[in-house]
Amino acid sequence: MIRSGGGRRSEVVAQLPPPAYRNRYPTKEPCVTKHTMLLSLFVVLASSIPFAGRTQADDSSADSRSNATQYLVELSEYKLEQSIPTGLSEDQVIDAMLKAGTKPVETIRLTAVSDTESVAKIGRRVALAPGTITQNGVMSRQVKDVEIGTMLSITIKHHVKGAIADIAYTTSRFDGDGTDGSSPDVLTNTTQSSQVYSIGKPRLLSTVGVGELTGVLVIVREIP
Repeated sequence: MIRSGGGRRSEVVAQLPPPAYRNRYPTKEPCVTKHTMLLSLFVVLASSIPFAGRTQADDSSADSRSNATQYLVELSEYKLEQSIPTGLSEDQVIDAMLKAGTKPVETIRLTAVSDTESVAKIGRRVALAPGTITQNGVMSRQVKDVEIGTMLSITIKHHVKGAIADIAYTTSRFDGDGTDGSSPDVLTNTTQSSQVYSIGKPRLLSTVGVGELTGVLVIVREIP
């Protein structure tokens, strides 16, 4: 309602509906803002907690990798022309092998990180004919697929005297030339050992004398 008069300024007075009218059409306060704020807070908390966990794990694994020591492991297998007398110390056996002047028949150099397995595998699959069979008057040749080659597995870690290494070394080679009626035999040697290595000093892994005498030496070096 508008009132005016006698030099007085006009006033606008808004009258509210009577109480009965307001109660007939009650109004509700909007709650969308409160619900939106709560939902946003929940999303932030739920998404930030797992992300923080992954970040710490990634940082710790990255630190462990950056602090890991790297090694160069050199394994050499020698074919020995003469047998080595028994009762010798490890150093005496190594000296006898090196003074013989023979060259290694196989050398593997493998880099490794501490507390991590490193594997080198070199080989091929060949078809052998171990013999013949006769069935219903028909002679046929038997064929068998075999794998020949070398596999070296190393797990190395730090030691107060240098490094300690778990080594598994396996070779599969032909033993002889075979005959016209049969293929050569396959000779397999496997050596597993855990030893402490002084950095840069060779150690004897094994000497094996089945068919032919061989000796295996291992040297561990640190990579700067």
